Amino acid sequence: MRKDVVLPTILPSIQNNLDLYEFLEKYDDKWVLLKIGDINTLPSIIRKLHANGTKVIVHQDSIRGISADRSGVQFLANIGADGIDTTKQRCISMIHETGVLAVVQLFVIDSISVNTAIHVIQEGMPDYAILMPSCIPSKVVKSIRERSKCSLLGGGMCSDRKDLDQILSNGMSGAVTSEKSLWHRK
Repeated sequence: MRKDVVLPTILPSIQNNLDLYEFLEKYDDKWVLLKIGDINTLPSIIRKLHANGTKVIVHQDSIRGISADRSGVQFLANIGADGIDTTKQRCISMIHETGVLAVVQLFVIDSISVNTAIHVIQEGMPDYAILMPSCIPSKVVKSIRERSKCSLLGGGMCSDRKDLDQILSNGMSGAVTSEKSLWHRK
């Protein structure tokens, strides 16, 4: 586990090319979650973000041509990903082996998925877990955090400062959002 990395409260989610171009031109966040590209374009995108002073967590499942296996994880680490985000429990240990930040995304929609999320975090020991949707009640967040001992981020449905404040007051350490009004302008 990478306890030396503390992610910021806001983690911009780059979901299309327009987001990428706007981010590079107008924003100054130090970390992003990247959900665009393919096996051919991703190295160039990561280089551009690094040249901008931005570290990149690649959402493995969103990148075309990248498999959710050891080769896919190693490829992402080799091309400079600073972190890898996955929805696959089996990939967490592979990500750890590369030395990059390990992030897992978990959908928490009912009591069964709460128990599954806790199990996945306890077994895989990711550095961060993104819980979706981010509007999870505080008692659920508290239960997951206490039982898993993992830093939690809210993912999805964070559209303004009020939503962010609620996410933080519910016990998460930050939010992943595509809402540009929450990103940090240059």
